[in-house]
Amino acid sequence: MKYALFAVRFSVYLCFFLYEMVKANFLVVKLVLSPRVRFRSAAIRYSSQTKTLTELILLTNSITLTPGTLVMDVNPKTGEMLVHVMSGENVKQIKEDLHNSLEKRLLWAMRGGDR
Repeated sequence: MKYALFAVRFSVYLCFFLYEMVKANFLVVKLVLSPRVRFRSAAIRYSSQTKTLTELILLTNSITLTPGTLVMDVNPKTGEMLVHVMSGENVKQIKEDLHNSLEKRLLWAMRGGDR
């Protein structure tokens, strides 16, 4: 039963991630093809709330697979990572989005109700 619930939660996360990836693809295409929109890339430090190496690896891969973002460095002991973002005008908002979308949902999928 425990593994069945994990499979369901992780499937929900994968569906959410695919939606976010498609959404990010359209945003990147819009930024690249628009002649007037200027974007400023940035490298930001992000401290994750992951507890295991598996959670950290899944989070870094999810961030890297999302268009417009790339994890450049990770400290596995602290969970801190250096993330390159294509549109880095509002660093605080980017960190909140990473936490509230990808990380929070991934940790729910991995841990269940125990976050």
